[in-house]
Amino acid sequence: MSRILILWKILLAVTASLVLWFIVLLAPELWKYCKLTTRGSAQISSWEIKPLSSSYGLQGHYRYQIDGREYAGKTLLKSPVHLNVFAAQNAIKSMPMNVIMWYQKSNN
Repeated sequence: MSRILILWKILLAVTASLVLWFIVLLAPELWKYCKLTTRGSAQISSWEIKPLSSSYGLQGHYRYQIDGREYAGKTLLKSPVHLNVFAAQNAIKSMPMNVIMWYQKSNN
């Protein structure tokens, strides 16, 4: 066999391995996403500024109801980042107080 053919086979094997690796990483996340079938609304009770390593993120405290039961949680938004506290304070003014959420109906 020529060296070019061997090189192409190696390149094909490496490419196939990389594709398989990404599929293995993607499959569980895609499965979780596909199970989210019910749409709801969450009310943000407050926004808070949280320092990250070299910037600031916003953390939202929220509440939502499913079948008469109330749930609460918080989420730290790391994107978009704010380079200083003043920029984060200005961003809070434009943040929504109601957000759309998706959940798995049989898992509540």
